[in-house]
Amino acid sequence: VMRKMHADNTTLVKERDDAVRQHDLLRATRAQEEEGKVADIVSLQRELKEKNAKLVLLHTRFQAAEGQILGFKETNSSILTEMKHLNQQLVDERKKCLELERDLQVARFSEDKSQDYALLMEDLRNEKHTIEEENARLVQQMMQQRNNIEL
Repeated sequence: VMRKMHADNTTLVKERDDAVRQHDLLRATRAQEEEGKVADIVSLQRELKEKNAKLVLLHTRFQAAEGQILGFKETNSSILTEMKHLNQQLVDERKKCLELERDLQVARFSEDKSQDYALLMEDLRNEKHTIEEENARLVQQMMQQRNNIEL
């Protein structure tokens, strides 16, 4: 009976030792799992912090880009307004240029006509002078014939 009790006690001690080892192993495994979880949480928190920093940086860049776009829109609007104004000035200047070209053509035509009239007047003066000379010659010839008749 003693042996049996001793054997049972030894078996119980072994089973208890096995149970303690399994319990220690389970505790160690849980501790490692907990440490892994804690490490994962720390890693995730670090990653979250980095991503938040990147998000803040991107948000800042986005706001700066929006400000630039707004500035570009304002500049573009003022350029378009100035372009419309300059296009209207160009249209007006082209109209003036066409009017001046027409005036120049009229002036050239008038100058040509004036030159034609000046040449015509010169021709008429020469013709008048020739007629006056012919008239004077005829008058003188007539006077001579009269004088010859009277003599």
